[in-house]
Amino acid sequence: SAGDLFAPQRCLQYRNTMKLLDRVNILLTEEKNRVARQFKPDPADCEQMKCVSDQVDTAVNRVKVKLEHSGCE
Repeated sequence: SAGDLFAPQRCLQYRNTMKLLDRVNILLTEEKNRVARQFKPDPADCEQMKCVSDQVDTAVNRVKVKLEHSGCE
């Protein structure tokens, strides 16, 4: 776990996590755009993307808090 690492390693791990979450957000936006172009989007797809989007937002917020509290620049 990140809490078991030295501060520089912990900061690096948090920054890498943010990079991955940013990439997930990009992919999610692309998927939302693809679904929006469909003639009749599947409601299940829309609901699933909303759930994933909410989960990513929650994860981003948690990592941001950890970055701030860890003294990472």
